[in-house]
Amino acid sequence: MKDAGYRTAMMGKYLNHYPGKTATADYVPPGWDEWYVPVKRLYEEYDYTLNENGDVEEYGWEEDDYLTDVLTREAEDFVTSDDEPFFLYLAPVAPHNPANPARRHVSAFPGVKAPRPPSFNQQNVEEEPAWLRGRPLLDPEAEARVDERYGRRMRSMLGVDDMVATLVEALRRTGKLENTYLFFASDNGFHLGTHRLQQGKTTPFEEAVKVPLVVRGPGVKPGSTIHAMAQTVDLAPTFAELGGARTPDFAEGRSLVPLLRGLTPTPWRRNALIEFTRPANKRSARQTPVPAYAALRTETHTYVRYETGEIQLYDLTQDPYQLHNLARTAPADLLANLQARLDMMRACSGATCRTADVSGG
Repeated sequence: MKDAGYRTAMMGKYLNHYPGKTATADYVPPGWDEWYVPVKRLYEEYDYTLNENGDVEEYGWEEDDYLTDVLTREAEDFVTSDDEPFFLYLAPVAPHNPANPARRHVSAFPGVKAPRPPSFNQQNVEEEPAWLRGRPLLDPEAEARVDERYGRRMRSMLGVDDMVATLVEALRRTGKLENTYLFFASDNGFHLGTHRLQQGKTTPFEEAVKVPLVVRGPGVKPGSTIHAMAQTVDLAPTFAELGGARTPDFAEGRSLVPLLRGLTPTPWRRNALIEFTRPANKRSARQTPVPAYAALRTETHTYVRYETGEIQLYDLTQDPYQLHNLARTAPADLLANLQARLDMMRACSGATCRTADVSGG
């Protein structure tokens, strides 16, 4: 984006374990004109350390120290300070645990309860892999903890709500809104009582792998919904095309620009790869952990193969809440087709993934 003439800014969470053991807290990776990234206690939102363009600053417990608000002020200044085109990657940590809200929001949503979809506290797990069969039903105390966590998450997101409102108004005030694309997304979903899981994000279930993607900008029809399948690997090629930058050869995703403009290129993605590897030091002594797996999400199915050899298969057209594992009763040719597509997705790299992701039978 810098090569394409953009001012660039990274604000909020960068990578897990940043700055790591090989860099100091003042390290700023190349490519960024502005850098406001927490290096310590970021999830607390108070009493944290922030790398501000290479200067390490300590924040405390004052109302103005709330991390989401600090990032909002810096982001507002960045988008309004110059007339040159800009690229802002803004990553607030909410609603990540412990999901601490701003003080002005601590009393919001009294008595709120987490949603109870059909997958909440799943009753029958007889056909599921051992890691799920070993999970007990949630008792009333566990459900209360789910509701309490949901309330914290809701309250913490009010600060993000304020952030979005502030930036949209700043862009409108400076006449930039109608020439700016806004992408609102997330990095993962989260279980809140679904499939017997009080919390978590490492499963192949829809609650963990589906994330919001809302886009506003030139050429995007207001109020429209796009049903074509997209992945987070599509965001970088999309930003590159919108900004007139070159997409690197190693990129595996597809630009979403045609979809945003009301077109559906043919062919378009039919397969999405989901992979999970559990570090050896992250095994729980209290519950059977989710084993490593590779999964294929298609337009109609979720197919999962664990390192244990166990398989899950869900027909999303008939069972959107993934309550009926069909692995033992599905036709052999369907299983073979999905396994072949999964193998292609795992083996692809760069441009070959744009062949693998349209394969099917």
